[in-house]
Amino acid sequence: MKKSMIHAISLFVFILAIRAIPCFSAESNIPGGAGNAPSGNTVEKGIVILVEFPDVQQNVPRNFIQSRFKQQLPNYVRTVSYNKVSLEFDITNRWYKLPGLVSQYRISSRNLEVDKSRVKKLIDDSLAAADADVDFSK
Repeated sequence: MKKSMIHAISLFVFILAIRAIPCFSAESNIPGGAGNAPSGNTVEKGIVILVEFPDVQQNVPRNFIQSRFKQQLPNYVRTVSYNKVSLEFDITNRWYKLPGLVSQYRISSRNLEVDKSRVKKLIDDSLAAADADVDFSK
């Protein structure tokens, strides 16, 4: 497995319940792009669960993750949705060790080769690990 893939998987599990982001086409004719947003804004909330594996040493600083999910991704989504969608994330305070080795969760980087059962296991194990500390009803 590529080292970058291991780091990407061990970095976090990103769980976001998000409705379809409105599509904008050339016909929408929004002058000036994102600066002139249509009225109304949807705020989608999510959680980033920091996870690590028993066989992989994690070395990603929390501030890197905060930058990605509290600034960069929300800015990108706001821009491409013409200010119609905003993202807000909570990030777990600690890293949770998953029960399986990284090889048990290995997810292909090629969309057509993704094993959905591995994705489900990764999500289920991450939710179970953080369940005692996180109020998922929020």
